[in-house]
Amino acid sequence: MQNKITASVHKKEVSEKLAKIKVTPYVVSCFGFRINLGDGKSTGFALVYDSMDFLKKFKPKHRLTLVSHP
Repeated sequence: MQNKITASVHKKEVSEKLAKIKVTPYVVSCFGFRINLGDGKSTGFALVYDSMDFLKKFKPKHRLTLVSHP
């Protein structure tokens, strides 16, 4: 993802962009973002789960506590 305006990409912004493709933003898990200073690019990982049940079953517990879900 390229970000020329801000210093970094927000995880919420990435999950919303992925949600436009297929699913709701609540079943998208973004983590591990790195910023390449100077060229305006960021890299990271995003996992898209089939449903909230699968997210709660397979997502690590320490990552479940970091985000709020409905």
